Amino acid sequence: MKVFLDQNFDSISSLSSNILPVADKNERAPIKGSLLYNTSTPPDIIHYADGTQWIPLANFSVINEGIGVHLLDDTLPPSAPPPGYKMRSLIPDSTSGNQGISLSISGTGEEVAIGNTLTCANIGPASGPTVAEVFSAKVGNTLQMKKLVAGINITLQNNETNIVIDASPGGNGISGLNNEGGGAEIFDQIIGTTAILRTLIAGTGTSVTQNANNITIANSSPASSVTLTSAGGTETLVNSGTGPSLATKGLTAGAGITLTPSATDITITSTASSVSLTSAGGTETLVNDGTGPSLATKGLTAGAGITLTPSATDITITSTGGGGVSSTDYVFAYDTKIQTIVRPDIFQDVIFGSNAIINGWMHDPNTESFVCATNGIYIITAVLTFSKTTRDDRIVSAILINNDVEISGSQQGERLEEEKMSVVVYLTSIITEIRKEATIKLQFTVNGDNTELTPNIGSSTIGIMPSAKISITRIA
Repeated sequence: MKVFLDQNFDSISSLSSNILPVADKNERAPIKGSLLYNTSTPPDIIHYADGTQWIPLANFSVINEGIGVHLLDDTLPPSAPPPGYKMRSLIPDSTSGNQGISLSISGTGEEVAIGNTLTCANIGPASGPTVAEVFSAKVGNTLQMKKLVAGINITLQNNETNIVIDASPGGNGISGLNNEGGGAEIFDQIIGTTAILRTLIAGTGTSVTQNANNITIANSSPASSVTLTSAGGTETLVNSGTGPSLATKGLTAGAGITLTPSATDITITSTASSVSLTSAGGTETLVNDGTGPSLATKGLTAGAGITLTPSATDITITSTGGGGVSSTDYVFAYDTKIQTIVRPDIFQDVIFGSNAIINGWMHDPNTESFVCATNGIYIITAVLTFSKTTRDDRIVSAILINNDVEISGSQQGERLEEEKMSVVVYLTSIITEIRKEATIKLQFTVNGDNTELTPNIGSSTIGIMPSAKISITRIA
């Protein structure tokens, strides 16, 4: 349908409310399909042109009703000649937030379709095991949303403006945990909606490894490194002390003994009817009460010059020198071999090949060291025989050593003049204090070569005289 806007209507006049001229001043027939709105004679009338004449359609008033947007442009006064009134076009509003409306003309061109393109979308991460979509689909003019269904330990509260999802204690959620059985407890407490558990810490010989789904507790000390030994005593209960299969000896009750086992120990009980204790000999007895079951021995008290040193299994009685001289601390040793000087003017040790008599002291044959067993005052005597193979003038010397320190006043020497081929050096009556476990040595030196310690080989009756000899005796 066309709106009659482009013709000149100055020659058109209304003879009556139903008759219009059939042509304009140019005597052209009205265009078929045109509309004419005539306001010259009330009431206002719209006319339709059929190609030869104007046909009145209806009477109406120019009014935009309602409070919406007016389709009829009524900005011109009603007295204005046509085309004073115009129809507004319809367009979708593209302003942000107002989208969702579509306009289209029907296939016949007679209708304008106003459509709703509004829909809904799920935003955020893609759906998966931990992401769910609320919007389902648009069906007709309805947006369909998925409902929320409470799972295990979840409650849903449907309010006027919101939905409350509750998983806190008291709302069918977890309100506590329990530690079952004995031993250390893993569960500590619940704070809010969080269960607090204790962590695991590796102790000595163990390791704790956190994996994706579990925790591995392992023995970091291999069983083969475990050993079992006896802590003391004269007999051991250990049968096999090497891991991983350790073993102890069993106990067998002998005569007069009963064994009573429990979960943690074995009680050894004497079943003898009577037990007694007597002295096996000697002039004095250590027995105080020799009748069982309560036997008792006398204690030991140190007298003058005596010290008592107890241990777990015995008591050591030692003379401190104030109570007389012990008859067990002495040594006499000698050597019958040639001992050559290694470096002139440097003292070197005398080697003693044989122990003539020894008691209390320690000395291995063919060595130089004598080890003291008892604190005390000792007298030392030593004799050395030197000889030379050339007629050079030589000086020979000897000293006594106590723990690598020269005993003061012990040095003694002799001169071998050119014509003198041998000499004997005497260290006599050397009195000194020697402590237990101290080491005593005899040393010698010569100021040149071709001089040595030499045994004196006598007649078949006299035999061999030693090249060196020493005696040590405790006197206090």
